[in-house]
Amino acid sequence: MYSKFVGFDLEIAEPFPEGGWDKKSSLGISCAAMHGECTRAFFPAPRGQRLADRMSPLEVHMMIDELLNAERRGAQIVTWNGLGFDFLVLEIECEDEYYKHIVRSMALRHIDPFFNMFCDMGYGIGLQTAADALNIHGKLEGMHGSLAPLMWNASFPATDEETAEMAATGFERGSLDAQELCIKYVEQDAKATYDIYMALAEIDGMHWTTRAGKRSYKPWRPQKRDGVLLTCSEANLTPEPYTGWMTDRVPPKRSEYIGWALHE
Repeated sequence: MYSKFVGFDLEIAEPFPEGGWDKKSSLGISCAAMHGECTRAFFPAPRGQRLADRMSPLEVHMMIDELLNAERRGAQIVTWNGLGFDFLVLEIECEDEYYKHIVRSMALRHIDPFFNMFCDMGYGIGLQTAADALNIHGKLEGMHGSLAPLMWNASFPATDEETAEMAATGFERGSLDAQELCIKYVEQDAKATYDIYMALAEIDGMHWTTRAGKRSYKPWRPQKRDGVLLTCSEANLTPEPYTGWMTDRVPPKRSEYIGWALHE
């Protein structure tokens, strides 16, 4: 049984496509972080007076090696929606079949409470919603994921609202200070992921506040094995939940989250 855990999170280097991501195109990685048994940040080498726009494939390989080293030291990697996003981004960005295989395997054996919740309930909630439910400090105030690529790289167009949000940080977008703020943001996300997991491992169930501002109708009770939440591959083998009550939307299939990692 694992007794050590590492929260992991990354930020993409390009804004999320307006029409939706095809889960094949490169989004780049600006920075990433791990927190817990092993704690450190990852970011590209300097280029002039600031950091490069994105991590190179070699830098991505080195980051994957660090995640493997954490596993070799007996730590279990944990993400929040990392199966459907972070690890998939890693797989695309490593640009090497050897590392792609490592990432797919790692994705299946890591723990993603968001995916666990989806397998149990038919839907998942956001990191901040989970943090609030567990009375845990969540995301860095004044920042959010869609803002990070714009803060990191000033060459991308921004809306008036986004420009105002970036100005409120007090940093010039694209500057080294702005990039360091993004690094702090991803470090806090990794810490929040770790803290949320550790809290979930200790409780039987969790209620949260819905988008309508109401208390969730019923709690989520994470399935566990020897006190540890199920890995992605284990969660994928659990019975499908009843989702017939979702009359306003069609829930995604599990394959939309895990299908890419099962491909060999």
